[in-house]
Amino acid sequence: MDNIFISYSRRDEYFARCLAADLQESGAGIWIDVDDIPAGAKWSTAIQEGLRTCDVLILIISPDSMESVNVEDEWQYFLDKNKPIIPVYWRDCEPHFQLRRLQYVDFRKEYTDYDQSMLSLIARLSEHGVHLGTPHDLAASRERFLEEVAQEQLNALGYMKLTHSSRPETQPSRPPSYPDRTLYPDTFPLAPGPRPTRRSTGRSLNCLLVLIGSLVMTLAILGAAFAFGIFVRPEEILEATEEAAAATDTPPPVTPTAAIRAQVALIYSDDWLFLQNISDETLDLGDLRFVQNGSSLEFRASEWGGVQSVHPNGCYQLVRDSSYVDTRPGFCSFNGWIFKGRSSQFWRAFEEGADTFTVYEGVREITTCTIAAGECRFSIQ
Repeated sequence: MDNIFISYSRRDEYFARCLAADLQESGAGIWIDVDDIPAGAKWSTAIQEGLRTCDVLILIISPDSMESVNVEDEWQYFLDKNKPIIPVYWRDCEPHFQLRRLQYVDFRKEYTDYDQSMLSLIARLSEHGVHLGTPHDLAASRERFLEEVAQEQLNALGYMKLTHSSRPETQPSRPPSYPDRTLYPDTFPLAPGPRPTRRSTGRSLNCLLVLIGSLVMTLAILGAAFAFGIFVRPEEILEATEEAAAATDTPPPVTPTAAIRAQVALIYSDDWLFLQNISDETLDLGDLRFVQNGSSLEFRASEWGGVQSVHPNGCYQLVRDSSYVDTRPGFCSFNGWIFKGRSSQFWRAFEEGADTFTVYEGVREITTCTIAAGECRFSIQ
């Protein structure tokens, strides 16, 4: 029987599901909307039933949850029924005044670590009659759960099954840490560095047309010369032809139009990857696809969600492990992150793969990027 209801904002879903997985590992019965509302069921009715049957509510405190009307309805129901509420402080914000008198469990990185906070939460639940054991391996259960979430998303898209990837034995390139919970979406400048210029896809065709036109003009002049009885030496004909061909070495200037493509950057290390809009306009990046050459490693940008409208300097992060999430990158305005198993880690070099990956927009190949470079810039249509 479910005895713990988890109330959260959709922006905090990954943390909520991670918390639910670790509590279930300890023996708790969990009600969380992403898992417990059957397909076709009326959402409000299912929520009402979950609130009625659960004994304790865990409320994830964040700026988004404090602004959510649905979340407020859920904890207000528990207050009205005089049922226990345990606030879990996840990201810095000003809690609702009715919640300030409640004792909370702090999961913020600045003040504690996850495992210690989980033990405190289990102790608080015990005070309200929910007696749980201690998870045998919190880190392992988190990673296993997140890979299951990633597999669910891949299954929905028709992908192959993930293989479980264990944590590396070697020291990572930067210390593992929990993500910074505070978002500053509009305070960072555009990423430095020159932007690539567009190359005309019609250059070869233009050159060919110029060459054909030059040859036709030359033959017309020679025909007119012979018609009037003017003798032209063969070497002069050859010289005129060579001059016409040389004229095609300089391509015609490209006139700027509205079809000029905006620019996108991939910035990556062995542990993480950022997709960044470095243009001055909002972009739809939902059709981007990344495939490592020589292997089956692949990722679709649409799996992030929200990439159909990325504002200038906006970015999304892809990580190989949830401990590498960075919600305050100094070069872009953070929009969201996702954890993916090894089958999607196209930017990392594995023995069976190559040292490059290819970027596609739909079925159209855009460019090939080098894994060792750490950055790759390209244009979209």
